[in-house]
Amino acid sequence: MNFNQFLATSLLLMTSGLTFPLVTVAQNPPASTFQPGPWQPIARVDTQRPVGVKIINQTDILLDYDLTANVNASPVQINPGEPATLKTVRIPAYILINRSVSTSEFPTYSLIYAVSVDENNMVTVTVTKGGNDSPGYSTLNINRQGAIFAY
Repeated sequence: MNFNQFLATSLLLMTSGLTFPLVTVAQNPPASTFQPGPWQPIARVDTQRPVGVKIINQTDILLDYDLTANVNASPVQINPGEPATLKTVRIPAYILINRSVSTSEFPTYSLIYAVSVDENNMVTVTVTKGGNDSPGYSTLNINRQGAIFAY
C-alpha cells in the first residue's frame, strides 16, 4: 500500500465514526439558562432602522450628555425637567449622561436611568436621582446587535 492509499484509507476510517448534530430551532422565550441580572440588555432596538434617543431630565439639576465618538462637540446641557432628543444615532453608540460640571452641588446621590423603546425605534431614557447607597449610571450603550446596556 503506498502512502496516498494509506492516507485515503485512514481518513475514511476516521470520518466514518463522525456524526453531525441535528439543527435546533431557537427558543422563544429565551432558553431556561437566561438569568436576570447584570450584563443583560435592558432593552433592544432594531439596527436595520434609524435609532433615535430622547433623554428626559427628571432631576432638579443640570445634566450633560455627549456621544463618546463625537470628538468635535462639547457636552450638551439638559435643564431640569427638560428633554433632549438625538434624531439619528449611529450604532454602536456610547452616550454619556452625567451631572453637569457647572453644578456646584456635591453629589450625594447617583443617577438612575429608566430605558424604554417604542415602535418607532426611539429609545427614551428617563434620568432620576437615586440615593447614594445605590449604584448609579453614567453611560448608555447601544451595541451592534441592538442590545441596550446602562452602566
